[in-house]
Amino acid sequence: MSHELRTPVTIARGHLELLGLERPDSHDLAVALDELTRIDRIINRLLLLAKSERPDFLVTDDIDVEAFVEDVFMRWSDVAPRVWRLGPIPRGHLAADEEALRTALDALLENAVKHTEPRETIELRARAAGRELVLEVVDGGHGIPPEAVDRIFDRFARADDARNRAAGGAGLGLAIVDAIARAHGGSCTVRPLPRGVLFALRLPGFELERRSLADLSPAQQPA
Repeated sequence: MSHELRTPVTIARGHLELLGLERPDSHDLAVALDELTRIDRIINRLLLLAKSERPDFLVTDDIDVEAFVEDVFMRWSDVAPRVWRLGPIPRGHLAADEEALRTALDALLENAVKHTEPRETIELRARAAGRELVLEVVDGGHGIPPEAVDRIFDRFARADDARNRAAGGAGLGLAIVDAIARAHGGSCTVRPLPRGVLFALRLPGFELERRSLADLSPAQQPA
């Protein structure tokens, strides 16, 4: 299926790029290439969703949560002009598929960027809940209508159907987050806020790091 979906796009892109050498200033060619890029992105997401239903979808490893979350945060804060905030992150390790988890966080942060303006905030943070890790993406954007909450993780769903394609996408990003969470035995939830929205990605298999006395401040040390 992957070959059948990708080959026509690859062939079309090759022909358009050759035409672009002859007409480098063609607006129509630039639009066509942009649309092919969008189609290619949709194909990749559809293939990922199909793969998520296979038993060999995940390749579990031991992830250093603090280093992982900080790396994701730094990449996004460099490419999207928002008021970025890195919240608290518990020290510990998570048994998870790092590539899949990065894909899920990228989708949540991409969604936050789409629904905020440059002066609005996006916060990435994490907390421990027993043996679970809860990764939270909070934005100060215009939020989502209450009637969209129940279907926001459905494939091809959008919080606002009136939104144009450039802003709203194909409605696959949050479906991918949900699929990755379920594959890990976890879940993803959404909660509208007075200003913005909070997405919480909950994953099992978290081991909180036991800090030594040398790591604690004098106020934290036992009497």
